Amino acid sequence: MADTAEKRRADLRDHKRKSILAAARRVCDEAGPEALTIRAVASEAGYAPGAVYSYFAGIDELAIALTAEELGHLARRMREAAEKANGPAAALEAAALEALKATAGNAPHVRLAGRLMSADGLPSELDRSVTGRVIAILETLGGPLRA
Repeated sequence: MADTAEKRRADLRDHKRKSILAAARRVCDEAGPEALTIRAVASEAGYAPGAVYSYFAGIDELAIALTAEELGHLARRMREAAEKANGPAAALEAAALEALKATAGNAPHVRLAGRLMSADGLPSELDRSVTGRVIAILETLGGPLRA
């Protein structure tokens, strides 16, 4: 019974964290990364600002988590595009076109990623998260290049 309660708490925590990230995405999409504040995200998510701090240490951590999530989506779209192509050259072109399409339509998140990448001292867990997703993107391009 304790395991069930623990799982429910973990599921609820995960749900709330995802809803905060979704709210951060909406704030960034609607008003740009400059508008990304704990207060704005909390308001969009329907939480008190203090509640957001239960899930993220601050706005930088939240922004990094959002960027890592976006990079993960980009890596998946690029990989799927490359897998549908016939041959290495077509796979490279399909992945690159998907990256261009995704970034062209996602200017606020690109600006946010640029701001974060130039910041000093990412927390190591989030640094690994972002770095892992950048590596996944590069591997998507690297496979066709090696072939």
